[in-house]
Amino acid sequence: MRIIVAILLIYLAFRFLVNYILPFVLRSAVQKAARNMQNGPFNNGGYHTNRRREGEVSIEGSGNSKAASKRRGNFDDAGEYVDFTEIK
Repeated sequence: MRIIVAILLIYLAFRFLVNYILPFVLRSAVQKAARNMQNGPFNNGGYHTNRRREGEVSIEGSGNSKAASKRRGNFDDAGEYVDFTEIK
């Protein structure tokens, strides 16, 4: 008898959760996602890029400076080239 009552209570709790609480949680999650999409980074107010005309080239820094060489890193020990052949 206790098992039947326990199963019935679990079933009723599950039904209550699915019918009343889950829709509320999902609705609030969808509304929050909609607000984030409206105010998100792809909106004109929040995302700024450096717009360049097509074909425009920009070179930043000079190639001979110490800072530029530090940014590029040391590629002398990057490994060795291994040639391969494609097998079909």
